[in-house]
Amino acid sequence: MPDGQSSNAVIELVRFIMGASRGAADMTTDEPPVTDDFYADDRRTGISFGRLDGPGWVAYLATNPEVGSGRVNLSVSEVIGVRGDRSAAFCYVSDYGDDRRSDALACMRLDSNLSAFERIVYFDLADREAAIGELDRLHAEISGEPERPS
Repeated sequence: MPDGQSSNAVIELVRFIMGASRGAADMTTDEPPVTDDFYADDRRTGISFGRLDGPGWVAYLATNPEVGSGRVNLSVSEVIGVRGDRSAAFCYVSDYGDDRRSDALACMRLDSNLSAFERIVYFDLADREAAIGELDRLHAEISGEPERPS
């Protein structure tokens, strides 16, 4: 990782929410926190949902536990990079418990209070370079720093 960190507020919030998905969380009532200007941008090939606002993304997530047999088990498998406390890129696993498992790569940014998701961009697992570029861009938007070359 370029900045030497292996965790930040994004990773901790994601791990908390993913851990809740294994427990009593119900995506129809326990919605992940999102800002008013939130968007999720899916750049994966083949399975992309495009761009969703907060209510659209929450509705999309609510369908996931209904797929396969049982609840989805989510976990962070690798932290790719972090920028400050508000931005991170990481790989995660979705395991449905019925021999279906998928790995994905996401970049996320939190709001200034470190309590709600502001941006999420999904990538194909092999697109690490693009994910790091997006991580740098998301961080530069809030820090006023120039983007790092990827």
